[in-house]
Amino acid sequence: MRKDIDVIFGAGTEITNSLHLPFLSLYNTLYLCLDLDLGGIKTATSLINNLPSSMEIHFVIPNDVESRLKQVIDKCSPEYMQKVYNLDENMPQALLPCIRIIKKHNTILEQEAYLYGY
Repeated sequence: MRKDIDVIFGAGTEITNSLHLPFLSLYNTLYLCLDLDLGGIKTATSLINNLPSSMEIHFVIPNDVESRLKQVIDKCSPEYMQKVYNLDENMPQALLPCIRIIKKHNTILEQEAYLYGY
C-alpha cells in the first residue's frame, strides 16, 4: 500500500500563522519536527489548540534523545528552566514527555541536531 506524505518547511513560528491553519486542517495527522525547547513546545501547543481536535498531532523526537541531551554542554539558565516548569499547568498531554525530558537534563536541542549521530 502506498502512502503519500507532504513535507512542509517553516521558519520559527511561521507554521502557526492563521493563514496556514485551513491548509493544515486538511490533514488527518501531523508529525512536528520542532526544536526540543520552549519555542518548539509553544509552536506545537499553538497548533494543537488551533487545529481540529480529531487531528493526530505528534511531536517527533529521536529515539536516542536522552543520549543527545547528555552530550549538550551548555545547561539552561535558571530563568529559562523556570519558564519550562511554568508550562506544566496548561500543556496538552502529548507535550508533557517533551517537557519532562528538558527538565530531567536541564538542556535543549534544536532539530538540526537530529541530523548528526553521536
